[in-house]
Amino acid sequence: NPSAYQPDLAAACNNLGILYYGNNRVDKAEQEFLRAKKILKQLVEEHPSVYQPNLAMSCNNLGNLYVDTNRMDKAEQEYLRAKEIREQLAAEHPSAYQPDLADSCNNLGALYKNTNRMDKAEREFLRAKEIRERLAAEHPSTYQPDLAMSYNNLGNLYYKNNCMDKAEQEYLRAEEIYERLAVENPSAYQPDLASTCNNLGVLY
Repeated sequence: NPSAYQPDLAAACNNLGILYYGNNRVDKAEQEFLRAKKILKQLVEEHPSVYQPNLAMSCNNLGNLYVDTNRMDKAEQEYLRAKEIREQLAAEHPSAYQPDLADSCNNLGALYKNTNRMDKAEREFLRAKEIRERLAAEHPSTYQPDLAMSYNNLGNLYYKNNCMDKAEQEYLRAEEIYERLAVENPSAYQPDLASTCNNLGVLY
């Protein structure tokens, strides 16, 4: 009964992939993530609106694995596929899928930064920031941490490109958010605040 149980099988493969990945058994993790992706691609052909989010997540998991194993071409391919799906979903249901789209943009930005494609990295980080600024305006307590991370990522990028004024501006924005968050939840956000203060100190 494929239509009834393939979704559960894909979920089981994904869970095994996460378990193996967490235990540094990368080959087995990749095998399970690929199995989940293959099943989900079939399901998307039959029911796109239902299974596209799961397929995007599967692509993202593979992208993370390939980044950690320094297979950047494969990682980029998976991240771009995840982003493409999430672009479509966010166009139809913004409130539900814009956070995932921002995550995809952020992942691509980090990949491009680490492979010295700075223009592409800036474009993706800016897109993630733009989305997260809108989300944080509507739901501050939920999305301000992600927004601060976007500011910090851009600060690091600009610092690496020797654009010190822009880097300072982004770091200061991140610091402002982390100051507030650290007052409300010190154990969770003081490390981020300290890291941002350190970034500013290095810059100055």
